[in-house]
Order: sequence, then C-alpha cells, then structure tokens
Amino acid sequence: MRAVLGCCCLVAVFAGVACASESDEIAPSDARDAGSDDAQASEDDAGEGPDAGGDAGEPPRCDLSGEWVSQQQTRQTAIGAVQLATNWSYYRIEQEGTRLTVATNLDCGYVVRGSTDVSLGDAALEAMAKIASHGGGTEGSFELTDDGEGCVLELDRIYTLRGAQMDVLDDVWQLGDAPVELDAFELPANADEGMEDWDDDGHEGITQLTGFGDRYTAQIDWYAYTGEVPRGALDEDVIGGEGVLRVDYDMRESVSAETDALLATSAQPMSPGYVFLVRADGLADDVSGQGAELATCKRAQALAVEKLGNPPQP
Repeated sequence: MRAVLGCCCLVAVFAGVACASESDEIAPSDARDAGSDDAQASEDDAGEGPDAGGDAGEPPRCDLSGEWVSQQQTRQTAIGAVQLATNWSYYRIEQEGTRLTVATNLDCGYVVRGSTDVSLGDAALEAMAKIASHGGGTEGSFELTDDGEGCVLELDRIYTLRGAQMDVLDDVWQLGDAPVELDAFELPANADEGMEDWDDDGHEGITQLTGFGDRYTAQIDWYAYTGEVPRGALDEDVIGGEGVLRVDYDMRESVSAETDALLATSAQPMSPGYVFLVRADGLADDVSGQGAELATCKRAQALAVEKLGNPPQP
C-alpha cells in the first residue's frame, strides 16, 4: 500500500480526472474546439446573465451566470504510454459585475482511453457527485479584455477528495484559504487509517473498473481554469477548448492493498490540459429527491457527448 503522485483520479497504468458510469456507453471520437471571433463592446456592459446584451447586434456581455457542464481533456503517462482522460463537472454559477461564484458543483465522473478503458460504477459515481467536490463557494472572475474583444476567465482552484474521510482535506485546507500543494495532505493507506468504502461494495476507497480488473483507491486532486474566450462566442452553446481555456491540475492517490499488484502503479500527470464549457440552463430543473445528483451527472455527461462528441482516443 502506498501513496503516489499522479493525475486527477489516476487509474493504475491508466489515469483520469474523474469517472463515467459503467452503464454509460460512450464511444471514442475527437473533441472539438468551440468559439467565435465576434467582438466589440465596452467593459461597462454588465448584465444579469449570458444572454443579457446591450444594443441590438452587440456581442453578449462577459457573464457566465447560469448552469454549465465542463469537459476537461487531460493527458498522463504510464509505463511510457500516453493516456487520455475526459472529466465532467456540473456547475451553477452566479456572477455580479466581473466576480463569479460557483453556487453548486458536482463531480460528474470520467473515462480514460488508452491501453484499456477505465470507468466507475453508478454507486461510485453517485457518491462522488454527492460529496467529492469542494467547489461550492469557489470564486473567480470573468471580465472584458482591454480591447473589448474577449472575456478573460480565472477560476480559483477546486479541490476534490474521493474514498477517504473528509478531515484529510479539511484539516489542511478550507474554502478561502490560500492554495496548498498536494504533498501537504496525508492520504490513508487503508480503512484503519481513514480510507472509506464510498460505493458500498465491500472494498476500501473508490472502485475503478478497468479491463484488467478493479482498483481500490483514495484520491485527492485540484484543478483551476484560465483563458480568454472570444466575446462573440458567448452566443454559442459551447465555449473554450484547446488554446482557449486551460486547466491546470494535480493529483495524489493511495492504492489499497486489495488492488492487484499489476494495477497498483499510478500514472504521471501532463498538466496543463484544456476545458470546454457547455451551456446547460435547465439541466437540473426537474431533478429532486433521492438520486438527484446521479441523475444530474448522467444528464451532464450525455449533454457533453451530444455537443462535443465521444471522448477521444490517444
């Protein structure tokens, strides 16, 4: 049993940032960039939402208010091979002036493509959606560039803990604190030390499903977004992508001794990656009660695949 450094939700020799449900059938295809070259307006155009505009024909204001699904594309290496991870998150964002706040955030899973596919079962995905992300309350900014042609996004770090007691994170870092690097956190090596069976399958930690067997881990990671979006692109359903919105990230994991030795090696992150933001207003309007988080995350994954295509292969 050991704690090793890797990318977000590193999976044995296959790494990822978070996991898709095993019941979701998502085939590979290329992701795409989204954006527009439209621009021209003044920084004084502050509105109530992404569609709030000034005079007719003006580009939309720099405002991310509303619901969004993010799709992160990241790479990592394992035993000399590159693995591609696709991670999804759900956000409800509130913005006042240039300052934005993440009001709601769900960790909605990942898939990994490479030497083998990696995913999560529904129980693990639901547990992650309910309690993994500490993104609620995270702040950032989205403001007009000096030339009026773009909107600059800066979103503070969001930390995620999976398969371990919450005090692993809370004893070291809490919302509003300065960023902390991951070597400051002590991940548990087993259940006696605080590794938790989040998916109630009788195994320590979060269970990751691979083509070579299951892995059982506790994980901690962080990510942050930066970039400049063409102002006119805010009229589109999708913004961001490679060369537009960047995701910086890091992860550590502790692999339970219940994991086969073949799967105990962690991959190494190749930060940065890039991220798409998909407009998702109304996505969770009719979702409530038991299972609401899982249902919202399944919708988030489906919407991202609809707009961006299936996760890419290396």
